[in-house]
Amino acid sequence: MNYLLIIISIILSSFGQLAMKNGANEISLQDGAIKLFIQFTTNLSILSGLLMYGLSTIVWIVALSRIQLSIAYPLVSLSYIIVVILSYFIFNEPLSLQKILGLVFIIIGVIFIARS
Repeated sequence: MNYLLIIISIILSSFGQLAMKNGANEISLQDGAIKLFIQFTTNLSILSGLLMYGLSTIVWIVALSRIQLSIAYPLVSLSYIIVVILSYFIFNEPLSLQKILGLVFIIIGVIFIARS
């Protein structure tokens, strides 16, 4: 159950990041500060991303009350993997050999931490 909380938090924060990226693609940065603030506060993708971040934080705090920080925090790096892979499919972002190797190293590091 404890690791499930971490996984839920990671998924929520990853999808929150993707939602905010989608919202960022929908707004214009050419407008003034007031118009930009209005765009931020009325964009459904940005708002849903912030909501997911908020929920992720709540779940994360509960997880931290049950798991050592030195074990839990490195697992957050799994969100990098989720975001990079989904960004490739959703936003057509490039997935180079360097990125793939970086993801492999992250996975190896998470396995070492989880086994300790």
